[in-house]
Amino acid sequence: MLVKSITKEVKTPCKVLVWVYGQQRLVHSLIDSLMEDGNYQVAVLVGYRSNLIFRNGTRILRTNFRGITDDLISSIQGHEILVSSVGGHIQMRQHLFVAKVAAVAGIRRYILPECASERSDHSTSKTQLTTQLTDLAILIPSFSWTAIACGIWLDVALAKHRIFIDTLNHHVCCQEWSQQSLTMTTMAYTVSGFIAVMKKPNFAVNQRVYLRGMEISQSDIITELERRQHVVYTGLVINSDERAQTSLISTVMLNDEHAGPYRQECRTPVLEDSLHIGSITLESVIEQHLQEQCKELHSEASTALTSAADETGSISLELAMS
Repeated sequence: MLVKSITKEVKTPCKVLVWVYGQQRLVHSLIDSLMEDGNYQVAVLVGYRSNLIFRNGTRILRTNFRGITDDLISSIQGHEILVSSVGGHIQMRQHLFVAKVAAVAGIRRYILPECASERSDHSTSKTQLTTQLTDLAILIPSFSWTAIACGIWLDVALAKHRIFIDTLNHHVCCQEWSQQSLTMTTMAYTVSGFIAVMKKPNFAVNQRVYLRGMEISQSDIITELERRQHVVYTGLVINSDERAQTSLISTVMLNDEHAGPYRQECRTPVLEDSLHIGSITLESVIEQHLQEQCKELHSEASTALTSAADETGSISLELAMS
């Protein structure tokens, strides 16, 4: 009798390294999603002196970021995908540095978020970065990159008052562009986009891809907040002439990159047209924000009551001992 040997194929987890340099909330959200997916072996790269804490099971690699050194190269070798958490409006040079390190170390795919706005300074603009990344991929054919334009994170913007809306005191600084549609996503939605791109190695190779998310205006957000909170928001109109006179104005909100449908701006490819990552709605984002705000208020109130009780007890003890 012939006995057929059956060997079960074991899928090796894809080794993903997250370069931690800013955008810490994005890092934690991405790590959680990758580990819950189960198909990825996740490590983070931090500086020697970093005291950041990550989810259990996350491998932490430490190095210094002072140039392309042997120590830095050896830290990231052996990983298949490098994800950058670099963000902010002055960090585009850092993206290029990370890309060069990845290419030299033999990383086959570099995925980066575009959380920054365009700048007039060409050395820090996304357009210039795209050109430099393309040149790098031509020079080292084994290396590829995909940049994901995230739009405006509405959840973060509401929490940090970055779109001039105070959902606690029901105030809004009405902008001259308040009726203009802006491309918005959330951090969780962006992470879904990242993972969808990771699963498709041949998608958007050496190019920028755009998350459409939802196209809504400041006015749309206020309308939904008023409906949910049963209040009328009071507002202050600020025009462009007053922009330089107030710290409330953020240039990123007036950026053409975030304004209007991507199709009208010839921004392609749009990620959602090719990959399924679920959906996002203004109603769901507002609902979650208000729930989290309520939890924070409850927590603050509980802390205040506990503190007051401790103080009262201390005073009573002092009186009893006097």
